[in-house]
Amino acid sequence: MKRLLLFTLILLSGLACFGNAFYFGFDGVGVTTKNNYNIGYSYGSYQFKGVGNGIGTGGMEIFQQFNIYYDRERAASSGTSVRYNLTYRFVSPMIVWQLCKSGQVQAYANAGVGDLQSGTATLRKWNNASWSTQGAAYDSLVDKTSTISPYAVRLGFGFTEYYHLGGNFHLFFNQDFGFLVTPILDVAGDDYKNMKGNVAHLFQPSYISLRAGIAIITHSKENPHPYRIYW
Repeated sequence: MKRLLLFTLILLSGLACFGNAFYFGFDGVGVTTKNNYNIGYSYGSYQFKGVGNGIGTGGMEIFQQFNIYYDRERAASSGTSVRYNLTYRFVSPMIVWQLCKSGQVQAYANAGVGDLQSGTATLRKWNNASWSTQGAAYDSLVDKTSTISPYAVRLGFGFTEYYHLGGNFHLFFNQDFGFLVTPILDVAGDDYKNMKGNVAHLFQPSYISLRAGIAIITHSKENPHPYRIYW
């Protein structure tokens, strides 16, 4: 029995050494797919470890800015515009796949909950035609910061490419696609009822981000295949 346990421990130790460990730090910028293509900044880190042939698991921490200005109704005699600038911190479990034999190109998917770090939100509504059914002319600015959700749920996937710098250090580029599952502002009440755009799209923006950073990959200095997740 003791020999069997010892053999099992040796076997597991041998298998563990085949899993590469990857550590990343990144900065990036992205644009929304709707709502005036507003630019949002992001930064963070992630790490994962190989657990099988061409596959790894880990986690990602993302600080994502949602920087939106909706003003498509600006030329109308009556309308609504929205401006918000928020930052959430997302912590997301992730899974990574190797897309080629060398491992130099990888894909990943993640999902997680974010908590609000900072943010402001305002809504402007106006009516310049006193004869309209909406009553007398008005132009008002409403602070909606108190309606910002303290939490948000995000799904993401992307691709990563590596370039060796020296030793265990590598440059990487990342294309990330992030989608919000929950709205980041409460739209209850009458303030948004006359909006001509899709309110759901406005408060669940999707970002396409380009990122760059430095990766540390263990056992890669003398490894002829440094980007293989499992070897």
